[in-house]
Amino acid sequence: MFNFLKRWQAQSRSEPFLSLMVVASEDEAMQQHLLAILRQNSFNRHSLLNTWIAELILQSAPESFTRALGFLLDDEVAERALAVLESQHH
Repeated sequence: MFNFLKRWQAQSRSEPFLSLMVVASEDEAMQQHLLAILRQNSFNRHSLLNTWIAELILQSAPESFTRALGFLLDDEVAERALAVLESQHH
């Protein structure tokens, strides 16, 4: 996770969601974590994301990162993110 956050801070955050996808494609552990969440049904994905976001806020993670994760609460965005990450995973 710490390597991921270091890459996150180095990445341009003009568009947090795009930065999330770029950095996740470069970090295998984060990619696997996101894939595991995105493969869940909507209810479970929301639950996992909300819990993770709350934990990150308590740990003072960058606001842009937690905001980017928040985009994944939208079903259509989550489907597109899953497709992008799965296409890079194979």
